[in-house]
Amino acid sequence: MPDPADIPEVIRVLICDDDATVRIVARRMLEADLGCTVHECSDGLDVLPALVGGDYNFAILDLEMPGMNGIDTLEEIRSTDAHRHLPVMILTAERDQETVVRLLRLGVSAYLLKPLERASFVAKVGKLIQALPKAS
Repeated sequence: MPDPADIPEVIRVLICDDDATVRIVARRMLEADLGCTVHECSDGLDVLPALVGGDYNFAILDLEMPGMNGIDTLEEIRSTDAHRHLPVMILTAERDQETVVRLLRLGVSAYLLKPLERASFVAKVGKLIQALPKAS
């Protein structure tokens, strides 16, 4: 777990997954284990409007979603000046190496396979938090 002195005072996370159970489990771990404030959406189409309306430190995206999948959503995030450098973690059951390479080229910050396991999820998110700009 990151040292509280090394992280922003409030960590705001946008999580987008079409599976409500995954969102609930991830939210609980983000809030309880890492002290994050979480906003949820269930479709990639909702991510950009949510980013415009919120000041998020990072986003967590599922790859397989209706409407707009995670890769298309990540491409949209990277195409906007305001969010081009937003850290994004992919949370998915997808293990295809070509997909992973594509995500890396798009600048994904972390990649975690489902099903969610508390220790690995908290560790990966903790690394993202440690890499965030320090609180002023």
